[in-house]
Parts: sequence; C-alpha cells; structure tokens
Amino acid sequence: MALAKEAAQLLVAHRPAAALTGAGVSVASGVPDFRSPGGIWERFDPEEYATAEALAFDPDRTWLFFAALFELVRQIRPNPAHAALAELESLGVLRTVITQNIDGLHQAAGSGDVVEYHGGPRLTCMGCGAAIAGLSPAQWDAAREGRAPRHACGAVIRPEVVLFGEEIPPEAMRRSLDAVRGANALLVVGTSAQVWPAAGLPEMAARQGAPVIEVNLEETPVSRGAALSIRGDAGDVLPEIAAQVRRLLGR
Repeated sequence: MALAKEAAQLLVAHRPAAALTGAGVSVASGVPDFRSPGGIWERFDPEEYATAEALAFDPDRTWLFFAALFELVRQIRPNPAHAALAELESLGVLRTVITQNIDGLHQAAGSGDVVEYHGGPRLTCMGCGAAIAGLSPAQWDAAREGRAPRHACGAVIRPEVVLFGEEIPPEAMRRSLDAVRGANALLVVGTSAQVWPAAGLPEMAARQGAPVIEVNLEETPVSRGAALSIRGDAGDVLPEIAAQVRRLLGR
C-alpha cells in the first residue's frame, strides 16, 4: 500500500509521534461504535443512563448501563490495530497513545504510555475513593438487575469512566497536551474528531508544524488539514504502516 509507506516515512522522519484513537480502533475487536447501529446507545439513552446526574440520583438505574458496558468489555480482546500501535511504540516511533476509548485494549496489546481521555474499566468507591479490585458474582447479578453495588463503607461503587456532564480528568488533559506538544507528528486513528476537547488535538499538532496522519473509514474534520489521510480500516492499515516502519528501520 503506497499510502502506508508514505505514512511510515512521515512517522520515521518525525519521531517521536503521538497517536489519538477513537472507536474505530476497537470495532474489529467486537466493540461497535456507541453511536452506530447496534451500539450501546440504541439500548440505553445516554441522557437517562450515562450522566453525572443519573448516577447521583438513581445509581441503580445507571448500573443497568454499567453492567452492560462491562459485560461487553470483558468479552473483547485487542485486534491488529492495537498490536500495530504497540509495535510502533516498541520501535521507538510512537511515544504516547491518547485514546477516547474506555476498553483498556491499548494496554492489553502492550502499549506502555496510554492516556485515557474518558477513563477506563476500573472501579472506585464514590464515598471513600477506594480502588475496587472487582465485584463478586452476586454483585454483578444484582447490577444486571438494577441494584448498584456498594462498598464496605456503604457508598455506591462506580466505574472510572467519564459520564456526560463530567469533566475530563485534569491529569488526562495535562498528559494529552504534553504528549502533543512533545510530538513531531500525530497519528489520528478511528475517530470522528467531533468530541471536544480531544477533537482539538489534531489542530494543535498542525499549528506547531507536526504533520497529522489520519486513518479512518470516512472523511472527518481532520482530513482537510492532514498531511496524509488514508481511507481504510485501522485493523488493515496500521499493521501495514508498522511493517513499512520496520523495513525503513531495518528491523
């Protein structure tokens, strides 16, 4: 693929790079885009189930959504797109992955420096702030029936995901900005680039002179200002880019 070779040349010439990933990276793992047909928003209206207010005032109802979300995450595994990004890191080309996904698949594939913009599949107590290793089978059964699990202190347990109405964690924001500032190129993969503030990162990279390389099935707002925009599935394109990088580096 000629465009994959061109992308590899840009990445090698502009090391280190950062990556911004969205739902398109995980589709091949069996995670439908939340907004697409078959996505989780068809089953759970986000305004009713996935807001900070819903969790505060009706955690039992919100846990119906959380239980379905975790059930999905538990069944999935990294795909070739995740593996290719981890390989680009091991080759010294990619430094940081900034992801809008909450599935933890980048870490599972071996990426070491991952910024989770919207949180991840971990649990914490809303009362005392304790990290929760996991729920018991009985707690999972109760959650699926709409009874929120509670910690020993009596407070509701919640996933560390960012709900509508909540701010991006300050540490994730700081790390993402630092990653883009320190990158000589930005690889944008599988995101519609319409959810802010993550959507502003490609523009930030372009302003500082870092070439933006986009991999996506469709045209997005990023496409117009990208140094290179590749139409294709991330699971097909990223492994080819990684293979071309290996060749250029003589690995």
